[in-house]
Amino acid sequence: MTVKRSLNELEDAGLIRRVRQGFGEPNEIYVLIPNKGGQSSMNEKLEKLNQEIEKTEARLRRAQHEEKILEHQRKKFTRKERTHRVCTRAAMLESYIPNTEAVTDEQVSLFLKLLFHQDSTRQRMEKVFAGNGHFEGQDKGRERP
Repeated sequence: MTVKRSLNELEDAGLIRRVRQGFGEPNEIYVLIPNKGGQSSMNEKLEKLNQEIEKTEARLRRAQHEEKILEHQRKKFTRKERTHRVCTRAAMLESYIPNTEAVTDEQVSLFLKLLFHQDSTRQRMEKVFAGNGHFEGQDKGRERP
């Protein structure tokens, strides 16, 4: 902070008064003793600043709450997308299984484990899914059940 800026702040606060003496002459600076009126104006300024801080903090809390709501909505939407995808793909799988009402979940699980455990199936899957960039090499070397 510069001396000029400091003097301007002191003058604005009512703590000093500068009196010009003339061209080329130094100004006289009088130190003022704050009276109750000056103190009250400073208290008013302080009160206004505190109110502004409270308003800003309230806006911040509101924005943080809105952020949480949006994050929750994003998670909910992602969860719905996943549920839809799982149901659609399960329906596709079920369309290839004969007499689905008689087949148990354990039988389907065993069938899928046997099917995907074969190297030939794995190689075919890599060829089919090579175009999306998500499948090929993503989990190579991962132990299969």
